Amino acid sequence: MGRGSWGFGAFCLVAATAGSAAAQVAPPPMGAATNGPPAPRSLQLGAQLMVEHDTNIARAGSGIAAITNITPEDTVYAPTVNLAFTMPIGRQSVFFTGSDSYLFHEKNTRLNNDRLNLGGGAVFRAGPCGATLRGGYTRGRNELDNTSLLATSVVPGGPTPLTPTTSNLESTVLNIETVEDAGVNVSCSRPSGLGVFGQADQQWTSNSEVLSGSGSYRTTSYSLGVSYQRPQLGSLALNGFYARTIYGDQLAIMLTPRGSEVSGANLSFSRRLGGRIEANVSVGYTHAHTLDPPVLTPPVDAFKDFSGVTYSGGVTFRATSRLHMAATFQRQVTPTLLAGGSFEILTGYGADVEYSLGTRITLGLRADRQQSETTGTVPLTLVALPLTDSRVNDLSASATYRMNKRLSVSLTGSRETRKANDSDFNYTNDRVALTLSSTF
Repeated sequence: MGRGSWGFGAFCLVAATAGSAAAQVAPPPMGAATNGPPAPRSLQLGAQLMVEHDTNIARAGSGIAAITNITPEDTVYAPTVNLAFTMPIGRQSVFFTGSDSYLFHEKNTRLNNDRLNLGGGAVFRAGPCGATLRGGYTRGRNELDNTSLLATSVVPGGPTPLTPTTSNLESTVLNIETVEDAGVNVSCSRPSGLGVFGQADQQWTSNSEVLSGSGSYRTTSYSLGVSYQRPQLGSLALNGFYARTIYGDQLAIMLTPRGSEVSGANLSFSRRLGGRIEANVSVGYTHAHTLDPPVLTPPVDAFKDFSGVTYSGGVTFRATSRLHMAATFQRQVTPTLLAGGSFEILTGYGADVEYSLGTRITLGLRADRQQSETTGTVPLTLVALPLTDSRVNDLSASATYRMNKRLSVSLTGSRETRKANDSDFNYTNDRVALTLSSTF
C-alpha cells in the first residue's frame, strides 16, 4: 500500500524515493502498437537534492511509533542521480532508465537506505509487427504503513503466536524489498484496421523480513487480445488475462495461503478529441481465487474469492496553453504483503491541475484518494491486528521555478490522512519538501 502521488514539481524525485518497490519498466497499454517508427536517439542525465520534513514519518498512530522506536517527526535528505537513454539501430532500438538515491534521516538514522531503480530493454520491428523485451530491478526499504501488530491470542488448532515485541516490530519497518521483472509485448497492427497483441510477464518479489506478512512471492501473468483503430475514431481493444501469484515459505504463525489466481477480460478504448482532450478507459470483469488457504479449527470465512468489475483510465484536458488538467481512476486486484492475505483490491482516484505563470513558474495542485481491502486476511481476533482496510487521502500543492534550461527548484506541501480498520493505523502526516533539480 503505497502513498498517494505528489505535486508536479517533485514528481521525478519522489518516483525514485517513495512508495513500495515495483517494476520500473511498465508495459505499454493493451493493444498499443510496438511497430511504429523508432524513437529518436536521446541521452538524459539528471541530479536532484530533496529536503523533506515529515510530521509523522511512521505513518501510524503514536502507539505503533513508540513500539517500533520511531521518532514521528523527522527530516529526510535525499540526493538522487538519473540516467535515461534511447539508441535506435535501424528500425530497432534499445533503451535504459535508471536512478539511484540515498535517504538520510536526521533523527531515525536506522531508516537510512539506498533506493535503486533500473530498467531497460529492446524494441524489434518487422513489417506490421513489433515486439518489446524489457526488464527491471528495484531495491529499497518498503513503506512503513505495511506493518502489522502481531497479537498474543491463540488460534484453536494453530501454532503458538508470536509476541508483539519491540524487536520483531522494528524489523518490519526496516524491511528491504527487492523486485525483479521481465516481460515481452508483441503486436501486429496497421495505422487503420484490425490488430492482435499479446503480453507475458514474470515478477519476483522478496523481502528481508517475514513478520509483517509474505516475505516473497512470484507472479506470472499473460494476456492476449485483438484491437481495432482508426485515426478518426480512436483505438478499441479486447483482451483476456491470467495471473498467478505464488508465495514463498512463510512462518507458520502467518497462516498464509499458497497464493492466488486472477483471470478476466478487459475492454479498452482511447481517443484524442481535437488537440485539447485525450481520454482512455478500460473496463473489465475480474475473478480472483485463493490457492490452498490454511485449514483452521473452527473454520473461518476469511479466504473468500473476489468476482466483480475492475477498471482504469484517465483524462487529460489542455484548457489553454497555460492551464492543464488531468484525472485518473482505477480498481484493480494485486498481490499483498499483509499477514495471512492472498490479494488486495485497490480502488483509487486522482485529479491534478497545473498552471504556468509565464515561462519560469509552474503551480500545481493534486488530490488523491486510495482505498485498499485485503481479501484472505485471518480475522483480527485470531492471529494478528493487520492493516486490512484503509482509506488514504492526500492533498498536495507545489510551485516550481525554472532558473534556466538545466536548473529548477520546487517547493511542495502536502497533507496525508488515513482511516483504517484499526485505530492504531490511523494517522495524519504533513510534509514540506524543497527539491533542487538539474539536467545535463
